[in-house]
Amino acid sequence: RHLVIVVIIQFIYFPCGSSLLFSWGLFADCECSLGNLSLNLVGDKIWLVSEVNQGTKFYLKLPYDKFTNRKEMESNTTDMHKPKSYDWTGKTILVVEDNEPNFILIKEILKRTGVEIIHAITGIEAIEQSKNNIDLVLMDIRLPEMDGYETTRKIKSLKPDLPVIAQTAYAMADDINKCYEAGCSDYFAKPINRKELLAMINNFFHLK
Repeated sequence: RHLVIVVIIQFIYFPCGSSLLFSWGLFADCECSLGNLSLNLVGDKIWLVSEVNQGTKFYLKLPYDKFTNRKEMESNTTDMHKPKSYDWTGKTILVVEDNEPNFILIKEILKRTGVEIIHAITGIEAIEQSKNNIDLVLMDIRLPEMDGYETTRKIKSLKPDLPVIAQTAYAMADDINKCYEAGCSDYFAKPINRKELLAMINNFFHLK
């Protein structure tokens, strides 16, 4: 009997065909004089050959996309990581969030879009701010004094056509239904996905 270390590789693919690898060790006590184990993962292969008193050799086969030249490779890599840009100059978003770190994160996500941001901490503040020229509301559901559901109802009674996107850490079916019943136009779950949030906001701006 001897100890065999199996390394599992998880592949995350990107559009250009490259891959990001995460690996970790899985220890297994195997009884064999000669081990030959192979794993097929998403079309790629990792295998090992183990010999008693000799050790274990690991082999990893990965896809390789040949680029015509270095400039092409650099261009593809740059495009892959380049975030999609939005220009919302002239638009105003009311961010209703009582958690300061969460607000800072949302502000950071929106800072390159040119949008004007108004911050409200409580539901009562949000209702007052919504009376101004607001194009969209990002509504946290858990708020002090008045929760996001009730705050949304009151805002929608004043401005029925104002899009309100709920932000909640509880993406259960019942919570989602409550968001829509309160008048929310859509919702996103925490932790915030930057690309999804920006795309969602952009969709509403284009509908107006």
